[in-house]
Amino acid sequence: YEVEKKARIELEELDKAKDQFILTTQHHLRTPLTIVKGFIELSLDEKITDRMRTYLQKANESTLRMTDLVNEFLNVSKQQNSSLNFNREAVNVATLLSELKSELVTELEKKHLAFNISFTPEASAAQVFVEKKSTRMAFFNLVDNAIKYTLSGSISIEGVITLHPIEKTKRLRIKIIDTGIGVSDKDLPKLFSRFFEQGEEAQLINTTGKGIGLAFSKNVINAYEGNISAESEGPGKGTTFIIELPVM
Repeated sequence: YEVEKKARIELEELDKAKDQFILTTQHHLRTPLTIVKGFIELSLDEKITDRMRTYLQKANESTLRMTDLVNEFLNVSKQQNSSLNFNREAVNVATLLSELKSELVTELEKKHLAFNISFTPEASAAQVFVEKKSTRMAFFNLVDNAIKYTLSGSISIEGVITLHPIEKTKRLRIKIIDTGIGVSDKDLPKLFSRFFEQGEEAQLINTTGKGIGLAFSKNVINAYEGNISAESEGPGKGTTFIIELPVM
């Protein structure tokens, strides 16, 4: 009994320490982001060329996105699936993906990547009942990941409506197809694990990537009775992410 009591107290202390670490880290990351955002907004108030204004607006959008990433990723260890069910609303995924494309256009142009979104009319009109912010972050992670690990070629996003074979309910199936570095057979099953370690080629392309973005996306999609999987014919042959979500 005494051993169990001591272990329980130690676990509670560790949990408190973890929460304190997360709060401290959030503070230290938010502070410089807030300063950068402030200076960008001040610069936008000055008399500048249209080109400079466009650049600063893009930088401001990226700063806001980074703030969201800090908030989401540092809270992922505390996140419970039930928390994702608050503030759910009808979301059009085709529109959401078009908005993401406009945010990522700079990276696409830099790498000269073609980007195409192709939804059937029924899929374009379909809505899913989700918490918008977390769903947006989940899809951002997947599209951004495809761009990062595609050195040349294209990113294609396809959307269709399917019928669940057992429940006979409509589901929105989205495929994010890239022509990037691909994934080996041994790594595919581990791709959505929070502890997934990148291959050597992936590490050379993105040294800071830790795979937590894919784990977060999986958690979000699963929370809405959806599922996500990945396919690849091997290294150098691209990757396809397949997402399914129930339609309203």
